[in-house]
Amino acid sequence: EEVYSDWFQWVLLQVADTRLIGRILGSPHRVRFANSQEPIRVDREVRVEHGHIDQTGRLDLVISQGSARLAVIEVKTRAYSESDLQKHKGYRDSISSPETEMIFLSVDSPDSDLGGFRFLSWADVCVTLRGIASCLLQPERILGTALILAFVGAVEQNLLGFVSPETIPM
Repeated sequence: EEVYSDWFQWVLLQVADTRLIGRILGSPHRVRFANSQEPIRVDREVRVEHGHIDQTGRLDLVISQGSARLAVIEVKTRAYSESDLQKHKGYRDSISSPETEMIFLSVDSPDSDLGGFRFLSWADVCVTLRGIASCLLQPERILGTALILAFVGAVEQNLLGFVSPETIPM
């Protein structure tokens, strides 16, 4: 999970446009993603007061702009357990602003309560990143855009199980 969290952090920092980040996170109409001129910050492993009961916690990704926490993203690349979902209440309690969007990024949609988090699928993230790649292409950003698309391909193959056309028997 850490590798995908690190890369997803890097992708969001490369995009750096609040409207596009809102689209990637499935929140294109959220005003707070479009109003401020302050730069976006994406922090990893942010320590918070509450996680599991009577324990501190670490948030996988926190997207901030100025002093506002825009979103918290809990990243899952494997099957999640009920224990994973139980710490969401603690995370929610640690975030004082009701304006902060809490997102559970996973391959599969959970059947249980997400404790105030909204489900976002890796598949939707990949489709959106492919769709906005042309918006990112500028002469000084060609390599970065190519790396974003390489990340998308890695997620599609390794997490979503997509098969490369070369491996399909004829």
